[in-house]
Amino acid sequence: MQHAIKPYATAGVAIVGAGLIAAAPAVTPLPQVHTWPDLSLTADSSPLGDLSTPWTDVFNTASDNLDQLTRGFLVAPFVGFQQAMANLNGFMQQIQDDPSTTNAVIGEIQTQLKAALSSMTLMNADQDTVNAVIHQTMDGSALGGHSLIFGQIPGFLPPEQADSLAPIINFLGSPMSAVMMGAIGPSIAPWVAMMNSITEGDSFNEILASWLNGFLNGATLNLDSLLPAINGAGLLPETMSVTHMDIAFGGLLSTGGHVSATPIDVVDADGNTVTTVDAIGGSMFNSIGLGLSGIPILNNLTLESDAIGPLGAWIGLSQVIGAQLGWGTGWTGKGAPEVPLTPPGSDLGFPTLPEFDDGGSSVATDFDFSGFLDSLGF
Repeated sequence: MQHAIKPYATAGVAIVGAGLIAAAPAVTPLPQVHTWPDLSLTADSSPLGDLSTPWTDVFNTASDNLDQLTRGFLVAPFVGFQQAMANLNGFMQQIQDDPSTTNAVIGEIQTQLKAALSSMTLMNADQDTVNAVIHQTMDGSALGGHSLIFGQIPGFLPPEQADSLAPIINFLGSPMSAVMMGAIGPSIAPWVAMMNSITEGDSFNEILASWLNGFLNGATLNLDSLLPAINGAGLLPETMSVTHMDIAFGGLLSTGGHVSATPIDVVDADGNTVTTVDAIGGSMFNSIGLGLSGIPILNNLTLESDAIGPLGAWIGLSQVIGAQLGWGTGWTGKGAPEVPLTPPGSDLGFPTLPEFDDGGSSVATDFDFSGFLDSLGF
């Protein structure tokens, strides 16, 4: 072994020695004579590096994210609450118009409430609800993506533990898990971004900008150091292995949006598309990046991590709830969802009592309010 290593060690010493000789000054400077390097504000010679580009990139990325968040929110602000109020208004009017439908209406309210609550965490949701929601919380198709792997996870679980672990697995793909990731992201992402910048050998100015970039736009933490432990844990079939792993922490303005649900088509009363709004949302599972090899048929599969921030997570959650309550169409991943141009709560009204007909006169119109006050002594 020593004889095998010796030539490489000798070559290494020679290279290092040559580097030291090349780095040595031709003339030794006088002792106690200090010289200052020429400073310049250009990107090539400044000791701080490029002074403007890193901050410009941070601002432009944050501006793009804020634009997407704003458009996604203004399509129907707090759409889950709006749709719930619109539905409740309709139910109240239905009961007033036909009291015999009270039991049926109460049953429908319970059904919608159960669908909305189960869609938030997916822990107690039926498979149809899970299939509908994950199109809004993760990417994927029949040939790849997070949703494909998400559907295969139960097959890797021990049969005796599958039922107890299924709710936890479902939660990882739920919009509420995105809310959790969004809550911790702005606190963790700046440190991750700064660590990545230092590791990549960036300039001092780029390192400073990376902190703000992480806080606003998120950062991705490389977890390849965990691969030996993961591959050696025996969780995967012998032919499969994890080749890469990372996790994306969202910043304050991270939108997520790398989901299989297509952009929203906003339509007018005639069904004509007025504008298109990019999807917003994600999940904890969608925040994980994976590289897998040895997969049957596909062989290699790469899952890109997608960062979700607190604002994007709440907008996505509201849209999931609204969709479960009837807002929009096409949220099954098979086509572009369509939502009306008018938000569901914009024409919200409350039930009114019918007028009582008494020989052609109305109690409401014939009532003498001033005479009533006089009778009370006012």
